[in-house]
Amino acid sequence: MGSALAKNYDVEKEATCSGGHCYLWQVFKATRKKDGKKVSVFYFNKADFEKRITQSLGSKRAKFVRDAVFEIMKKEVAALKALSKGADGASAPPGVLRLYEAIEESKKELAFVAERVLCSLGNATHRDWRGVEAANVPRELLELELSEAEKARGAAALCEALAHARETRKVHLGVSPEAVWLTPRG
Repeated sequence: MGSALAKNYDVEKEATCSGGHCYLWQVFKATRKKDGKKVSVFYFNKADFEKRITQSLGSKRAKFVRDAVFEIMKKEVAALKALSKGADGASAPPGVLRLYEAIEESKKELAFVAERVLCSLGNATHRDWRGVEAANVPRELLELELSEAEKARGAAALCEALAHARETRKVHLGVSPEAVWLTPRG
């Protein structure tokens, strides 16, 4: 990861979870150097993605897909930035992930720093959702099971976040299990 992240954050070497559009965001635990705040670094490696899709689609089709996905990723960060500010510019309303800093390191990387997350809902409920491959679920989450109370609390938080997005006319472009993040607070 780039110098802006290294200068301001101590980032763990291994990703703890994945999520976002097609599980393309890798999430790393980190600590902000200036105050010791526990955060998560969301990281998207454009070069790795481009290599993977070029191998599977060929270069002509891959360019179209690459450009579309890069645009989606940028819009996801912009939507999160808009949603994470309250009406008065204060912190995010309940249920909305708090974005602390958006960093585009280079043409090869896209990163942002947000509140600490445990995993995506897709990671946590991989047994309940069709299409979530075990390869997208970190090893330590393969056995994770949520109680009915945790599921109900999560659904309520998600509804509250979506209501806020509707009220403020902000749109998140990918409401899906992989785009819903679980924090230590639930």
